Amino acid sequence: MLTTVLGIVGPLFGLILLGFVSGKRRWLPEGSTPALNAFVVYLALPALFFRVMAENDPRELWQPGFLLAFCTGTAIVFAIGYLVDRKRARSLSEAGIDALIASYPNTGFIGIPLCLSAFGTTGVQAAIIACVIPVTIVFALTIMMLEFDIHREDHGLPAAFRKTGIQLGTNPLMIAPAAGIAWHLTGIPLPAAADKLMVYLGEAATPCALVNIGLFLSESAPGAHGRVGVLVGLKLLVQPAITAVMALVVLRMPAIWSSTAILLAALPTGTGPFMLATHYRFDSAVSARAILLSTLFSVATVTALLMLHLG
Repeated sequence: MLTTVLGIVGPLFGLILLGFVSGKRRWLPEGSTPALNAFVVYLALPALFFRVMAENDPRELWQPGFLLAFCTGTAIVFAIGYLVDRKRARSLSEAGIDALIASYPNTGFIGIPLCLSAFGTTGVQAAIIACVIPVTIVFALTIMMLEFDIHREDHGLPAAFRKTGIQLGTNPLMIAPAAGIAWHLTGIPLPAAADKLMVYLGEAATPCALVNIGLFLSESAPGAHGRVGVLVGLKLLVQPAITAVMALVVLRMPAIWSSTAILLAALPTGTGPFMLATHYRFDSAVSARAILLSTLFSVATVTALLMLHLG
């Protein structure tokens, strides 16, 4: 069993390690991180999302139990992260970013290849649902909090809603699945050439995304921050625990959907909080360190969860 699990996890985290070493040894030139990130976000992942949605019945993605279990874990941990920071007399913006760090799983760069390896097509479907949820709910909520905190004296809440709408409406990771559903509803099969193009781009998403995570981590040099440990603990332990209670005890979901929900909830922090902190010129060291530590520790937690599933 351990050999099977390592066969799934090993190559994925091996790619992250290769990216990390490449960054430290300067094997890849400076500027590779944003270039690879742009390729994955604007071309590779959208192609994968579009093809999966275009070739699968959207009704199969309507999984109320999965949505409820995953959303409950995400929402509760976001609230805990926010309240912990607000009690320390931190600003609304800082508390919002820390709440996002604690609840924003790396479903795109790690979740999709991991679920594809472990659960096949159903795993990819679950990962895509989980990709949409953080973007549309917690990511949008955090942007609203940041915008409101910045503009509440002059522009107020309408500006926050407008900014959030623009961010979501122009996000290729939101547009691609919607376009795939629209294509599926036409009943027209993808032309062979277009399908092959999507296959090539989609297959590039996994290695490029994982190598890019390693590059990103190699370039991060944050200092020590006491609250990072709390945020990492919320992400890797509390969020999957709440999701597991919802999936296994409250809802008693089918095995494959409960396993994917718990595994996706246990993923390390994604790069979204770092990008927001950098964009809004807040302290990005906390988010960078949380991404680094949660990614490293998730090797053990994710492996343990996979062993439980395969057992």
